[in-house]
Amino acid sequence: YSEKTAVAFAAIAKLANCGPQPGVLGAVSATCAPVAAPGASGVCDQAGLSLRPGTVAVGLPADASASASFVSARVDAKDGADFKSGVLLAFNAKTAEREGKLAHNGLTECGGCAVREDYLQAMKAILPQVRAALELNMCQAADKECAVHFAGHGPGAAVAQLVAWEL
Repeated sequence: YSEKTAVAFAAIAKLANCGPQPGVLGAVSATCAPVAAPGASGVCDQAGLSLRPGTVAVGLPADASASASFVSARVDAKDGADFKSGVLLAFNAKTAEREGKLAHNGLTECGGCAVREDYLQAMKAILPQVRAALELNMCQAADKECAVHFAGHGPGAAVAQLVAWEL
């Protein structure tokens, strides 16, 4: 665990929580832009992270009623960074209930696993767009040269774990 990397990933992940609102994409890109002031550095620079230009994107499910979204960005590790270059996937999910009903056998190769139905539905709604984002960034989950990093908070973290399982 690296707090600097976590802070940098969280700064990028704010786009997943805010959605594609005017100015948010620019704010995320600016968060990881080089700081011109002498002696100053941004959170991404402190973590040894740079965003590959033009790769920050918001992923929305095809079904507008689905409760999940994500942001993808190609992240490059600078010398001395404690993570591997790859793609960051940061998830947001909203649920109406504090405790959801459990679904059984909804995951690939996980017979008997119990997962909240709302999280499972959110994952299934967003998974095609996640796969497309990875393909667009020329990065697959089994690729040894490109790491896939997952982030999320609360329900978004649950959806991130389910996506990671499926990939």
